[in-house]
Amino acid sequence: MLESYKAENKQHRTQPEKQCNTCHWCDDMTPLNTRHAEELQKLQVECALLYEENQNLLRMMASQEEKLNGEIKALRKRIELASAEGPMPRLQAWHLR
Repeated sequence: MLESYKAENKQHRTQPEKQCNTCHWCDDMTPLNTRHAEELQKLQVECALLYEENQNLLRMMASQEEKLNGEIKALRKRIELASAEGPMPRLQAWHLR
């Protein structure tokens, strides 16, 4: 098995312009270098798009985190101010009506 793979690989490296009819990566008669270059280019484009999408999500998460941190600070400040005013009065049942 390993020997046949080495022979196949050597054939592709030494005769790249020949049609590929034995390579297990190719399912048609496209020249090997062309087919593999096209697949590589497709994968590079897909990776670039995924990277950009990932960066956008990271920026969005950072923005949300900043916003939430601001809200947390504001709530803490409100609690601090309310605590400084003294204990909260107990709610009576008639307050809820």
